[in-house]
Amino acid sequence: MINTAKLQDPSLIYWRRTKAMVVPTHECFINDQMVAWIEARNGYCDRGHYKLVCELPDIDHQDGFPRYYMRLKVAKRECEDFLRWRLWKVRAERVPFQEMTILLDASHLKFEAQ
Repeated sequence: MINTAKLQDPSLIYWRRTKAMVVPTHECFINDQMVAWIEARNGYCDRGHYKLVCELPDIDHQDGFPRYYMRLKVAKRECEDFLRWRLWKVRAERVPFQEMTILLDASHLKFEAQ
């Protein structure tokens, strides 16, 4: 059970990797309260390689959990941005358009005709 009093003030969000479970898990903590985790998924899963689950109180289907991601780094960043906004109304930094274009640019990939 999460102690919501420990989540009232902006605090450090940190991650810890656990190997105790069958699936490697990255657990997200705020003031020693585990509020979310990310599980690695099987390679054949087409929704994403990582599943993010959040355990904040008052989370419902409108928040869209679990969420699926292809990259662990992106999953962690999105989780942290969501937590900062949901708990403390701190906006995420905006990604400059140029950086977004670079992220979306696939011109370096080579596809072979079948």
